[in-house]
Amino acid sequence: MNQYLITALVDIVLGIIAIRKRDNLAAKALAYILFSASAWSLELYALSSLNNIDILSVVFGVLRWGMFLIPPCFALLTWRLVGGRSQFFLNVIIIPAFAFSLLLCITNVFVFPSVLTATDSGYLPKIDAIYYAFIACFLWSFAGAIGLSIICYRSATNREKQRVKWLLITISVSFIAGMSNIFFMPHHFYLSKYMSSLAHILFVGLLFYSTLQHHLMDLRSALGVSIARGLLLGITVWCCFKFTSFLEPINESSGKIIVFIMCMVFALELYPRVLQFVLPNTRRLFASDSYDFDETLLKLQHALNECVNLDALVNTLDYYLLQVVKINNYSVLLVKPDANTTTSTVGAFKADNRVSIIDGDDSFVLCCSGFNGFIMTDEAQTEIQPALNKKQAMLSFCVKHDSHVMAIVMMGPLFGHSYYRYDDIRLFEWLQVELGQHFHRIDRLEEMQTQLGQAKKTLSMLGVMNHYHHDIKAPLAIIDGVLSNDIYDKEKQKNIVLEQVERGSRLIATMAGILKGERKRKVQPLSLPDVVKDSVFLFSQGIDDIHYAFSDIPKIMGDADDLKILVINLVKNAMEARRYGESLVLTISTWQTENHVCLSITDTGAGMSKELIAKLWDDVSSNKELGSGIGMQAIKRIADEHHAQIDVRSIEGAGSEFIFKFPLSIAVYNDNVASIKSSYTNKKDHVNKPLAG
Repeated sequence: MNQYLITALVDIVLGIIAIRKRDNLAAKALAYILFSASAWSLELYALSSLNNIDILSVVFGVLRWGMFLIPPCFALLTWRLVGGRSQFFLNVIIIPAFAFSLLLCITNVFVFPSVLTATDSGYLPKIDAIYYAFIACFLWSFAGAIGLSIICYRSATNREKQRVKWLLITISVSFIAGMSNIFFMPHHFYLSKYMSSLAHILFVGLLFYSTLQHHLMDLRSALGVSIARGLLLGITVWCCFKFTSFLEPINESSGKIIVFIMCMVFALELYPRVLQFVLPNTRRLFASDSYDFDETLLKLQHALNECVNLDALVNTLDYYLLQVVKINNYSVLLVKPDANTTTSTVGAFKADNRVSIIDGDDSFVLCCSGFNGFIMTDEAQTEIQPALNKKQAMLSFCVKHDSHVMAIVMMGPLFGHSYYRYDDIRLFEWLQVELGQHFHRIDRLEEMQTQLGQAKKTLSMLGVMNHYHHDIKAPLAIIDGVLSNDIYDKEKQKNIVLEQVERGSRLIATMAGILKGERKRKVQPLSLPDVVKDSVFLFSQGIDDIHYAFSDIPKIMGDADDLKILVINLVKNAMEARRYGESLVLTISTWQTENHVCLSITDTGAGMSKELIAKLWDDVSSNKELGSGIGMQAIKRIADEHHAQIDVRSIEGAGSEFIFKFPLSIAVYNDNVASIKSSYTNKKDHVNKPLAG
């Protein structure tokens, strides 16, 4: 029948394609199977088409080798794909199987030829010793191939597990199809029911998929895609022929041909568009944990482009990796030149172990940077495996920008899978290329934000110095007055001069440290009461009374100059909010709660409305006629840099209170970082503390 001839021609073409891959030994083994299968299809074509028994006997004997060589070629393909180092399999399975198959060919042609008997569909060989010998060779070859695949699957790396799994599926399905053909071969309906053709199509398709294709998807996804394509193709062809059946009344054959061609063109144009809509829904139906790669990639790219800081980037990766792809966990190591002194927004993520900083000279970074592709944990170098295992990672890769390593991303396993799917690998490959520019862009944005913050703080302090320049001149004026008059004796003059010199020195040192230009933040253990006293000292002449309520609190890690700017801006605002004719009193307190070290600054000024408090931290918010809001922005930024929460309480006409809550995670004892015990003594209950004034 013609289907056997078409099948044979297809096998020959595919075999030529496979054997042209000269560097791929598995492809050559596949070509041997296809050439053998084409000879077997030609044998079936001859049995179903030739009526001359003498000619048929000769052709049958010549082409019988194809069926005999398929089992040992299958064993050879398996060995090339997964067991190339197993000499035992070569010596015990492959060589004996080929030798036995060649012996069967020679015996069947020259010594014991098979007898052909007529059936309704053609001729078939009778059951004889050759038939049973072939079954033995078939079972021996396929049993060895299946056994080798199972052994290799158990010891395969994560990178190869899916390919070996598909090979095992292919061998198993081919074994079932082959045994079905052998079982039905003696029956008279064998040639008429297309049994061998259907099995052959399934067999060749699986072979090509598992041997040459890299689109190794989950079995459920593959089943859904196959059913969707098959049904849609069948419906399209049926509609095409159903439509052309209405053309029978047309007498002109040329008109029929034109209409038929138009119908086929329309069907070919419609098929891929409908398939693009059907496939994602079919995948979701058969594999609920799968996702549409193209749609996910498009949305992820848009979301990453919208990220302006590390927080937004991590939230985006959290959603797509944990919720869409369904990875169990992932980690990002940001590579910095000096991880020990770097301070950035990364510190906020250290607690959940998602993002952390690593030194660029770390041995782990140096090892990973030498790989351009993925590093599978079970294939990694011995010295970096502990780090990957600690993060429960199955795969890791370097994110680079202009050959500079920006980060190392480590991916954990998938929920419900022991391997990554094809779409997962494609998504990781895209992320490896794409994330580099996003990390670089965020670094630049953070650098610009830092520079802007420093500029705002400098402008804020320039405003303070400009407004209170007389405080800077005051010590010199007092010294000049004391030395120009004889009011005090020498000892008293000396004490006054020394006191004013000390005051001026402290004032100049504080201002110089803040306004000396660009500087690196100096994070060190510091005492909040000392910072407050040094800052309020600048305004001691303009405040009527100051009450300190400092309790026993630990030191915190922070930048003293930045915190001085914070306090100075608050005190300056309090002085500018003084009510006309009223005294200005400041109450400054510190205390410790279960999770925070707290600082409160309360004034008896004019207070603020609820509307003003709501927009207090806006970029242009200010309740002063010529104010720019820069001072409040500086306060907010410094608090954020120290991971401090800000609570604001205010009553119009009564005053305002600012409470800063520094986390205990930055608290230190004896200038060393220490964890705070859960059992503690709360020095001051500030929850129901009434507002001063």
